[in-house]
Amino acid sequence: MTQRVVQPFSLSTADNCQTVKDQIKNHKDQLKSRAVGGKHEAACVTSEPSTRKMTASGTVPAPDWCTPDEVVTTRHAACGMGTFQLHVYDIENGGEIGGMYVGRLGYMSTDPQLIDWQYEASQQFTGIWGAAEGTTVTGTGQCDGDCITSSQEWPTQVAVEDGFWEDYVVGESTTYQPGEIGSGILEATATFTNPGWLEPVVTSGATPAVRCDNMFSTSIAAGCVVPTVKPVMIYELGGPYPELARHIQEAQAKGLPGGTADQPLTRTTEKDAQDRNSKVACPTSFPKKPGEDCDEYPFASTWEGAAFGPYDAEAINSKQNQLGGNALQQFYNQERVLNHDPFVVTIV
Repeated sequence: MTQRVVQPFSLSTADNCQTVKDQIKNHKDQLKSRAVGGKHEAACVTSEPSTRKMTASGTVPAPDWCTPDEVVTTRHAACGMGTFQLHVYDIENGGEIGGMYVGRLGYMSTDPQLIDWQYEASQQFTGIWGAAEGTTVTGTGQCDGDCITSSQEWPTQVAVEDGFWEDYVVGESTTYQPGEIGSGILEATATFTNPGWLEPVVTSGATPAVRCDNMFSTSIAAGCVVPTVKPVMIYELGGPYPELARHIQEAQAKGLPGGTADQPLTRTTEKDAQDRNSKVACPTSFPKKPGEDCDEYPFASTWEGAAFGPYDAEAINSKQNQLGGNALQQFYNQERVLNHDPFVVTIV
């Protein structure tokens, strides 16, 4: 499980209609000098909120947590859905003579056991009128950072009412050798052209930065996650380690960190730090009965452990303590929690 980070939807391309209007008003002669071959129109986009939403998502997967006018990001995926409006103006009189609404859905997915990740986009066209009719859409994509663009598909087609234009780009990490770590961003660009326009309109969208690494043992393949989203380790009071879960719950209730994204724990992979934490919290003199282990919180594998700040230690069932520790290690592997990575511990 991971937390979800929610941000307002926006295009990487800034709204540019005010610039176009100013050019028509103040530099009309310059624009008219370029108006050859029937090109006497200027197009631009705005992304102000619109009442028109996508009625479907075409073939691009849209998880149920993908919501309109927002970009929602998890540790392994991101989804953005929003609407922008394309406007067409007559460069002679400045009047708006055409336009369309474009609903855009972008979905990115990663895999913690793979070194490539994919960004899929779907655009739906509605309300096409006037000088926006006959507009052609094409695009391109690329991976920026420690990655290559391994594959992509960008159709060229005419925008029609309620039609979809769909595309994808796949990035592949170049940091997959043992001990390597890197990051990359996938970007998708859509270009709108029309025979009557002086220039095409270009919009773009980019994914959150993805981190790929091969920092684990040889039994754990290289893989990728979104590092800015904190993963959540869940222990259940009614699960296989109830004593461990209860101890963590009580320790967090005393004010120890880790229970919220604002006060997370941060992992340490440094053996010296882990040993120091264990020796402070659970010395050999710690009182316990046969069949019990000393359980410490925050965990010995964190920079908030007993050697670095307040802690709580308690004797709990030995088997539960060991199984709970194994589950924590599996969590680190699955979520690719590296040294100094923050994470949250939730008790349910």
